[in-house]
Amino acid sequence: MKKKIIFLIPILVFIDAISKWLAIGVDKELIKNFFFLRYTENPGVIFGIFANNKLITILLPMILIVYLFYHIIKEKETLLITGFALMVSGLVGNLLDRFIYGFVIDFIYFKIYPKYAISWFNLADAFVVIGLGLALWSLANPEKHTRSQGLK
Repeated sequence: MKKKIIFLIPILVFIDAISKWLAIGVDKELIKNFFFLRYTENPGVIFGIFANNKLITILLPMILIVYLFYHIIKEKETLLITGFALMVSGLVGNLLDRFIYGFVIDFIYFKIYPKYAISWFNLADAFVVIGLGLALWSLANPEKHTRSQGLK
């Protein structure tokens, strides 16, 4: 089971890359004044903070990827491994953008608080958030699921 979960990482990175490539030049309003597919460039991290700070935007994700992958290898609980794998997928996807373009391509936009544009994201961001949610759920509720011994 662990190998299958690890195999998801390159698949999700590929899906993220294709979605960003398809988003280049896109500007579509899907739900009037609320939901848009619109290409934008983010030189920072979440909410655009640390824009153009290579130490934070490149080195920190690299450290997190190594840390999370180490725990994927060592961990036995399937839900936690899945959460970590989703986070690694998202971190790798956005890191590839930084190496290729010098910024991250965001294209999904919910007009929630437009003054600060805090609702721009991409699939890699969604993978990180979903993965974090799964990992936190797993850690907070160990009795809700059993540890899968012998994951290989």
